[in-house]
Formats: sequence, structure tokens, C-alpha cells
Amino acid sequence: MWNTSYGDRVLTPAEAALFVEASAYMRDMITAAVEMNEPHGVGVAAFDRLQPTQQLAALHIVNMALIKPEIEPPPLSATLEGTVYAVFKDLQSLIALEVDYEFDLEISYHLRNAILAARKAKIVTETDWHEPSEEELNELPDRDCTDIDRWAFEIEILADQILWDRDFELEGLIADQDPSKVADIKEYLGIGHDYFATAAPDANSKEYLRLDRELAELVKKTNPSAYR
Repeated sequence: MWNTSYGDRVLTPAEAALFVEASAYMRDMITAAVEMNEPHGVGVAAFDRLQPTQQLAALHIVNMALIKPEIEPPPLSATLEGTVYAVFKDLQSLIALEVDYEFDLEISYHLRNAILAARKAKIVTETDWHEPSEEELNELPDRDCTDIDRWAFEIEILADQILWDRDFELEGLIADQDPSKVADIKEYLGIGHDYFATAAPDANSKEYLRLDRELAELVKKTNPSAYR
């Protein structure tokens, strides 16, 4: 499970199918990054600063926690929340590719249909539930919409259903502050003491292969079409 903005939960089936498909793409990019010995960059500093093996380990953690209800929610950290957001950033890249090459794809609206399904899904936890209002549903784009910014907006909403905020983006700002003031800033913003200090997960070569295999198995089980 994951401590989301809607409570401790796993992703809905529609959210999960979309998230693991983007994760499958990211896994491929990280694999290539390992061979080139340089990180897979997506524009999220908390993720981009990690080495490829750390990126894979973090991707494994967030997918397992977001998909498997038996897993205890991991403590939120800049690295893990940054990794979640990085997956959504890669999803934005995939949408751009789908729009640009839609007439060359066998399933032209695959990802856009998946985003719409995830946006329409009802989120239910032990203590609360949430579903889009009729007004929200009426404002969703049509599946053949080619406005990349419009889809990016919907992806941001899906990210908001997991992330509380974007505290991981403040790491550089807080690092530049007077150490005597950092604790007060964190308290004011509601940031945990170890949020930025938690070490990034890592994996040696043997461990990397195991994590990679487990991640691939989870993706195929959750969304077989991710490797179509």
C-alpha cells in the first residue's frame, strides 16, 4: 500500500494498468541507462540525480507498494515520491509519442483511453471514497484529442491522487537555507524530518537482476498489454 493523498491504498485497477505501463517504459529506459552508465533523465531532480541501479530499485519499491495491498506503506521520502512523479512525467512523453505517431500505431488511442479510464475510476479506502464529479467527467477530453497540454493536465490530476504535494521539488531550495532555519521550514511545510535525508535504495548486480525480474513480472501480471 501507499500513503496517498486519499489515504493508505493501492491503485485502482485502471490506475494500476496505466501506471505499470509507464513503469514498463521507464524500466526499458533505465536498462539502456545502465548499459550507458548514465541516469535516465525525466526532468525530476529527485529522480534524475540517482544512478541507474538506484532508479530501478526505487521504481521497484513504488510499484510494489502501489499495486500490492499486503505491502506496508513505505515512509514517504523525496526519492520515492520523486520516482512516482517521474513515472507520470514519462507517461507525458509516451502520450506525445502516441499523438505524433497515432496513424502508425496499431492501437491509436491506447494510452489516452487508459488515462480516461483511470480518471473515471472511483477510489475507495477503508475510511473514505472519491469519484469524479459529473462536471469533471464532462470536462474530460475526447480520446482523439491531440492537445498534449490537455493530456498533461489530466496526468497531473492522476499524480495528485497519489502524491500529497510536490515537496520533493524543494530539496535544492531547503539545502541552500541556513541549517538553523531548516527545521522550522520543514515544520511549517509539514515535511518529515528524514524526508530529504533518507538514503536512496540501491542494488548490486545480482540484486538488480532480481528487482528487474520482479518488476517485469508485476507489470505483466497487472497489465499484459504493457509489453504488446
